[in-house]
Amino acid sequence: MEGGLRDSGFVQFRTGKLEKCYLKLKQSVREFDPAIWRKYIQKINIIKAAKSLDDLKTLPGLGCHPLKGDRIGQHAINLTGLAISPDEYLEEVLEDMGLNQAELARRMGRPAQAVNEIIKGEKAITPETSIQLEKVLSVPAYIWSGLESEVN
Repeated sequence: MEGGLRDSGFVQFRTGKLEKCYLKLKQSVREFDPAIWRKYIQKINIIKAAKSLDDLKTLPGLGCHPLKGDRIGQHAINLTGLAISPDEYLEEVLEDMGLNQAELARRMGRPAQAVNEIIKGEKAITPETSIQLEKVLSVPAYIWSGLESEVN
């Protein structure tokens, strides 16, 4: 969703270099710090998992925004400051929504400790938890499940 001419499904890459970094691990490692390339790959995978542009516009933490000028009708997503794992993305979503862990746990009907363990990366996001997160945070369950499958 970077914009440009190179297309990889729902994602368009601004340059061939960015596309190669997504498609080839060795290229990513050469171009980016390991923490950065993991975040880059993760963000592209979130974008590719989206079923529509409306999903991307509403997902917290993506910063999907319309472009201007000769690119009206196109949208872009900033690929910096990315969450790499479901726990980090969850933490980012909570911050964007102004929620704390205790409030999320209350709304989900789950113990606060369970939410804390997810955010600390000690507990996986199960399919059931994905559905609960979707109901509370409006982030589709398939996004949470996709993020979890990328990590495990």
